[in-house]
Amino acid sequence: TAWRRSGNGAATNRLEYYGDRPDPKGFAAYQTKLRRLMLDEISHLPVTVIRAQGDIAQTAQAIRKVLSDEDR
Repeated sequence: TAWRRSGNGAATNRLEYYGDRPDPKGFAAYQTKLRRLMLDEISHLPVTVIRAQGDIAQTAQAIRKVLSDEDR
């Protein structure tokens, strides 16, 4: 999905992939490692992961639900 959003590599910058040129393998490897490092960095914090919902309105509703549940 992220690879497609990047225009199949056309809109990537040098800090988003491994290798001389962007390709799906180098992009996925870099993004996977970056995700792991970022999750490790915040592992001590209370974090709620909200999965993609299908559209923006559904995702926004899922975020509102988490925030309202935390207020209780």
